[in-house]
Amino acid sequence: MKKSFILFLTVLVFTLPVVALEWGGSIQNNSKVNSSDLKNFALDQGDAVSLWINKPLSADNSWNVSADVVYKFDYVLDNVAKPTTKSVYNIIDSDFLKLSGKIKMQSAVPVLTLGRFFVSDFTSTIFAQTCDGFSLSYATLKNNYNVYIGYTGLLNSLNVTMLGKDGVEFSSNKDFYALSHAYLPIMVNYENLSFLRNQTLGLQALAVLDAESSNYSRYYGTLSLRGPLFQSLYMSLSTTVGSENFKNIMNYSKLSFDYMNLGVLAVNAGVEYASGNNKFLKPFRTVTKHTAYNSAFYPELTGVITPSAKIMLTFSKFYAEAGGKYVLGFPESKIINEGFEVDGALIANVFSDLQLGVDIKYYYDMLNKGAANNATATLNLIFVF
Repeated sequence: MKKSFILFLTVLVFTLPVVALEWGGSIQNNSKVNSSDLKNFALDQGDAVSLWINKPLSADNSWNVSADVVYKFDYVLDNVAKPTTKSVYNIIDSDFLKLSGKIKMQSAVPVLTLGRFFVSDFTSTIFAQTCDGFSLSYATLKNNYNVYIGYTGLLNSLNVTMLGKDGVEFSSNKDFYALSHAYLPIMVNYENLSFLRNQTLGLQALAVLDAESSNYSRYYGTLSLRGPLFQSLYMSLSTTVGSENFKNIMNYSKLSFDYMNLGVLAVNAGVEYASGNNKFLKPFRTVTKHTAYNSAFYPELTGVITPSAKIMLTFSKFYAEAGGKYVLGFPESKIINEGFEVDGALIANVFSDLQLGVDIKYYYDMLNKGAANNATATLNLIFVF
């Protein structure tokens, strides 16, 4: 199936001489060190090379075929000074391989996308990843409609992390390409763009059906509301009710406020809640791995309440941000102080085709009096051509 689809797109790309072929690529270096005591440091060195093409299939660019190929190399040391274990990973993948276009009609313009591309639910938390499938969108002046049906069994599990039962990651010790666990994500979206004058009301149903013998399916329904409150101040609110095999109920809710001023200053503040064993609710489970905070331990987003704030500045060729997150554990009936995380980042567009970024994070473990502290520093360099 996969080979047939790739062959189909290849034939389209190179046999329809309508408009010139567009292409480009990037080279990326990602060097990350982390430490729990600021004495012993672990290293994660990643490098990636990608190439992409885009082939318009019509003179007005309403239909096109696009694809990319990515090679990633990852080298991991548990201790830079005195390494005891090291791991080397080689990954070959494609993040997008798709045919997309607009279907011209009198009243509206439906958009069809077929192939491999990035898909996200309303929250960008439950299911947000590359996936194979098709999407059909239909927009009017006041309403948006979208249907998506996908299949994860052809994805590279070395490059996409999904969670199974009890939050266990699907993993593989293979090199280059390892087929992922097979799920059938089915998503239906509706948005009313003029609800309460200038607010957007969203309704979403998401079913992630297990296509293998483990029989672990998940179902989610999301209600969202977003839009401006005053000039430069925006609100986003969503709540999701989910279930595992229709045997329990879980919840994920998020409220955030964004202030933006002339494209220079932006401030974000909000709070997230992911249910634990809270009365009739059970631990919340995502499909795509999503963490409660960003330390090297990457705890699962479940049984927590996390208030957060961030300030962002854009000036000339630079972008800077600083923020923090407070982690309140809520595994059962009692709320506990787990810890807090502070982070800062600076990105510089050195040239039009060269970007340099530095990111520093520090998590303080209040629950265990510093036993699980973690500091992480990342240097990222991207060259595009």
